[in-house]
Amino acid sequence: MQTEESAGERLAALGRQVACQQAEIETLRQSERRYREVFEQANDLVHSVDSEGRILYVNILWRQTLGYSEAEARRLRIFDIVDPSCGGKCQGIFASLMRGERTPPTETVFIAKDGRKIMVEGRCTPKFEEGRAVELLGIFRDISERKRLEAEREALIVDLKEALARVKTLEGYLPICASCKKIRDDQGYWKQVEDYLRTHTNADFTHGICPDCARTLYPQFVVSRKGKTD
Repeated sequence: MQTEESAGERLAALGRQVACQQAEIETLRQSERRYREVFEQANDLVHSVDSEGRILYVNILWRQTLGYSEAEARRLRIFDIVDPSCGGKCQGIFASLMRGERTPPTETVFIAKDGRKIMVEGRCTPKFEEGRAVELLGIFRDISERKRLEAEREALIVDLKEALARVKTLEGYLPICASCKKIRDDQGYWKQVEDYLRTHTNADFTHGICPDCARTLYPQFVVSRKGKTD
């Protein structure tokens, strides 16, 4: 009789233990669903990879940006979508993270399915089990447009610097003759205005005669507004 009661108690205890485990599993599943919903609606590219770099999960924006279906992504390793120019750096960061080391945010380039290069910025966080990194969660933001604008700005700055380097300016007082209008240069020589400006600026000159001088020098050729010579 006592043996039957003991066996019944053990079965009841085992049933309670199984129920608790099932409740814990369901809680974990619900938590995972909530996290997945958050990641699915995120404005960043989210992926998780295992310790070998095999892709386990990608969110909607990741798939839309890179052009892969979820099934196609799961057949890839994360290094398959990294531009070769960034491969060495990314593999080094991956190895450091798997050793449990902290790494700063980084910029890299992903290659979309159609060959487009997408510049991204972000970081990865390792998940540990029994003191060992078994998974990496990566969250990255597409910065292609920002980089394009930065490149345009840098090019504009270079163009402006080159333009300013070609421009010569005149500052301060210029000694000019009150009669003939020649300008004295730094060596003390008097030069025609156009010679001085041609030397000290990028300006050049074409010559003509203003109306006032034309009337003074060539009155016989000047036609008045009435159609008669003055």
